[in-house]
Amino acid sequence: MMDIVAIGSGDFTLGLRLVDVKVREVPDKDVEAALMKALGEEGVGIVIISESGAALLSPLAKEKALESVKPVVVTLSGKADKGLQDRIKSVVGVDLVAQPGGK
Repeated sequence: MMDIVAIGSGDFTLGLRLVDVKVREVPDKDVEAALMKALGEEGVGIVIISESGAALLSPLAKEKALESVKPVVVTLSGKADKGLQDRIKSVVGVDLVAQPGGK
């Protein structure tokens, strides 16, 4: 079984701890070093980084992250992805993200 590793601030990684994701709590400025380390580790299948941490990656680190197949690197955003929301709604038939009162 491959590990899922989340790299980022305590606020970013807090909820991921609850679902058995291995957490590397680092400030955004240190995400690149933690990412490079995780890319070289055996047993890591997915690496999750925050959008703010990804924005600070050097061009070389971004390229390595994009080209990595195992582990795959996923960037999570705090913002809702309207396109993803629409696709889920079309498949499920219900807007799972809709706010009460239509907001």
